[in-house]
Amino acid sequence: MDFNYQASTSTIINDEIKKTGNAELVTLSENLIKDALFYDNAWNSQMQNVDRAQIRASVQNTRSSLRQIDSLMKVNNLSASGLLQTAINNAKFWCMGEGGRDKNMARMAVDLAKNDKMIIWAHTVHLALRSPFKNNMVGGCGAYIKELVPAYYSLATGTAEGTYGGTGDRFNTKSNTMQQYQLPGLKKPGWDEFFSEQKSEAFFVSLDMLKTDSTALPLRLIGYGPPKGILYSDEMRIADLFDGYIFIKHTRAPEYVQ
Repeated sequence: MDFNYQASTSTIINDEIKKTGNAELVTLSENLIKDALFYDNAWNSQMQNVDRAQIRASVQNTRSSLRQIDSLMKVNNLSASGLLQTAINNAKFWCMGEGGRDKNMARMAVDLAKNDKMIIWAHTVHLALRSPFKNNMVGGCGAYIKELVPAYYSLATGTAEGTYGGTGDRFNTKSNTMQQYQLPGLKKPGWDEFFSEQKSEAFFVSLDMLKTDSTALPLRLIGYGPPKGILYSDEMRIADLFDGYIFIKHTRAPEYVQ
């Protein structure tokens, strides 16, 4: 629902459109594949030695092709299969950029679930019921999902010490070299520091019980980068961010298999 590689999506669109027998649509879907391969290759190279103007042009070309595909499908009264519509949605949402990322992640998740149950595994920032930053710079996908699916339950996790897995690469690709990093000490005060002072080494908190608590603390946000990239949110009431919280005091990085 938030995948930076687009060649597979474009190939699905192309394969489904071929079934229509419409030559103009096929040409447009083939153009989608060309632009997707260019972008995917740039992503694989960590955007090194890549002309940013070409990247912008590739994204613009993709947007144009998708608009034309939509228009031609309507003009020719062609119905899209469920698979084709999902792939088109994925490509459209990706093209919209960082500004609407969380909203589009939510729309994609709900589309994939199709009124069934689904577990979404994502970063705490995105699972949250609002952005953990007062300027709303990122996060809050969970809030958009909750608008569409009121039964959505946001369950976050936190830890205090130990190791975690990550990469020194700037971008997350299919070929990152992963390694173990030591977690730095907790910022005080903070939510994970507060939970680490409790007697139990691991526990679950239903945040309904904290709905009236006014305590606002920063939350540690661990990504896939090295420790210097670890951030803290603005001071927030944790019950505003999640429905539940699992805290495990000591954690250990996964062992990577080459």
